Amino acid sequence: MKHFFIVGLAFSMCFSLNAQIFDTTLVNNKVFVSLNYSELSTVITALQTQIALLEAAAALNTDAAALNTDAVALNTAKVGITTGQASAITANTAKVGTTTGQASAITNNTAKVGITTGQASAITAN
Repeated sequence: MKHFFIVGLAFSMCFSLNAQIFDTTLVNNKVFVSLNYSELSTVITALQTQIALLEAAAALNTDAAALNTDAVALNTAKVGITTGQASAITANTAKVGTTTGQASAITNNTAKVGITTGQASAITAN
């Protein structure tokens, strides 16, 4: 069956490549057709080479497709966040204001509107 397929493919390729696999002879108004085995053999060898290359390419493509399928499966398996990530988000978004200590420090810092008597004396003495 494999040889039949190759011969059939060779004939179709010969017609598309204009390969001369048939020799015709005209004798007394009769046409004799003979098969050019040498040319046919060359065409079959070329086809076998192309088939081997296509099979190799198909095998590589199958391997690449399997790797791609694995990568997609690993990526799509990610459906949420970890407990640690959820805790970090909660801790960060729970910050809605300042602590009592921070508020006191801000108040003490902004209450400074001038210099003390001691600072004024130090400046004068300097």
